[in-house]
Amino acid sequence: MTPMDTALAEHKRLDAASYDAAAGEFDRLTGRLAAPLARETLALARLGPADRVLDVGTGTGLVALQAAAALRGGGGSVVGIDHSEGLLRKAADKARRHGLEAMAEFRRMDAEALELDGAGFDAVVSLFVPLHLPGPAAAVREMRRVLKPGGRLVVGVGRGPRLASRAGVVQAARRVAAEVGAARGRLVHGLGAMLHTARCP
Repeated sequence: MTPMDTALAEHKRLDAASYDAAAGEFDRLTGRLAAPLARETLALARLGPADRVLDVGTGTGLVALQAAAALRGGGGSVVGIDHSEGLLRKAADKARRHGLEAMAEFRRMDAEALELDGAGFDAVVSLFVPLHLPGPAAAVREMRRVLKPGGRLVVGVGRGPRLASRAGVVQAARRVAAEVGAARGRLVHGLGAMLHTARCP
C-alpha cells in the first residue's frame, strides 16, 4: 500500500466515524430536507416491481427504503451500501420498523471498490455521494460495472449556492483565500477538499 493509499484509507475511516457519531441527527435532517429529492431520484430510475436496486451512499436509507416500499409485493429487492456503520445501523432499524427488512439489505462497503458481482442490478441510484468521495470517477465506474445491460443509473449531484447570492459570495471569498494561501505555501489542503477531474470511459 502506497502512502497515498494509506492516507486515502485513513481519510475514509475518519469520514465514516464522523457520520457514526451523528447518525440520529443526520437521519432527521435528510428526512426533512431530502425526501422530495429521493422521490425524484427514484422516479428517474423508473423502477419495475421485480427490480434489483443498489443505493450507493445510502446513509440512513432514505432512498433505499423509499425504493423498497415501491417494490413491496413485486419480488424486487434493494441493497444499500455506505461506509458508516452508525448510519447503516439506523437504516436497518428503520427497515425493521417499516416491515421492509426482507426487501432491504444494508452493507458496509467502499463506493469506489464495490464488493459486488458485475451486471447484478437493474437500477443503481446515488444521491449526493460523488462530491464526498476522494475518487468520484472510480465510484461511477463501479456503479456502471454492477449495472445490468440496459439498466438505469441515476446519480444526484448537488451544487453550491448561486454566485450572486450571499452564500455564494461567502463561498467564493473562502475559495479565493484558500487558493491564495495554498499559492503562498501556507495552506495544506485535506484530501476531502481535493478536486478530481476525470472522465469515465
